[in-house]
Amino acid sequence: MRHITRMNYPRNKGYWVRITYQGAILIQKLFSDGIYGSAEKALTTALAWRNKQYKKYPQVKQREDVPYEVVYRKNNKSGIIGVFYSHTTARCGITYYYWAAAWCPEPNILKVKRFYVHVYGDDIAKQLAIEFRKEKELEMKEEAAIKKEKFKSTVNLMYITEMNYARNKGYWVRFYRQRQLIRQRSFALELYGSWGDALLTAIDWRDEQLQDPSMEYFKKKMAGDKVPFYSVITPSNNTSGVVGVHLATDVIHGKKVKTWVATCSVNNKPFTKKFYIHTTGFEKAQRFATLCRKSMEHSIDLANDPHKFPNCHMIGSACNVCTTIVRLIRSKTRSCDKEL
Repeated sequence: MRHITRMNYPRNKGYWVRITYQGAILIQKLFSDGIYGSAEKALTTALAWRNKQYKKYPQVKQREDVPYEVVYRKNNKSGIIGVFYSHTTARCGITYYYWAAAWCPEPNILKVKRFYVHVYGDDIAKQLAIEFRKEKELEMKEEAAIKKEKFKSTVNLMYITEMNYARNKGYWVRFYRQRQLIRQRSFALELYGSWGDALLTAIDWRDEQLQDPSMEYFKKKMAGDKVPFYSVITPSNNTSGVVGVHLATDVIHGKKVKTWVATCSVNNKPFTKKFYIHTTGFEKAQRFATLCRKSMEHSIDLANDPHKFPNCHMIGSACNVCTTIVRLIRSKTRSCDKEL
């Protein structure tokens, strides 16, 4: 991030904002994690303070979409940024005046094209310098756009969405699973000052979230590994200790009865199977529901292999639920292959 440095020392953790211009430090400030409560709050405060200072020092801030200087300097005499009038003296003592166009094709690399007055005349030399400068500005814009696209193509932007609305510009990082939003955070262009800073911060935050053990599903999906269709995360309110198995209440002939339910979702289609306590007993119904859930998971894992047909863990052969799950996944796979 521009003008922001992360300090991660044992006794000093935070963000150091130093705004420099032409090799000199104009203003600087430290935003400590301990004072602001967390690293995220310190970074947010540092970015807001930096953007506020950009308004105070307009010569420092440049627009993100323009890879060249956009602020007029006090000594500008041409009225065009990058075009100036100067002279040079030859060894013979003759002074030659010229209009020149300056541009930076790469950071810290300055190039100059001169148009001499004694060759073109004062007005034509100035006009040629202005036209040449505009051509170079267009070239730099195109090169910056190409570099941006190359960066996006080389970096994995999974779970990151670009927002380019009139009142909301920046990036969203969102983790969805089975149409349920797990985590999200926005990185607004207004807050981070540039598209590049917003994108890099969004990538860092996404990678940080993927280190969480509970986000193992998203980490495997990003790496291209095969992930199960079913949930592998045990909810906090789970009473059975098995994912997809829960105790519920059903109504039969106007009476409420307890039942253990095995559930699974395939291609957003739910599958359920109930085991009533009043017919099999509490422990046996729970054990049947657990075995049924394992059969569902086993059917999903082996459904992509056309030569295998999984058996139910309960009855030793394929039950109606397992058969339906396998057929649904295989029919979905065949339809996708036809589209491709």
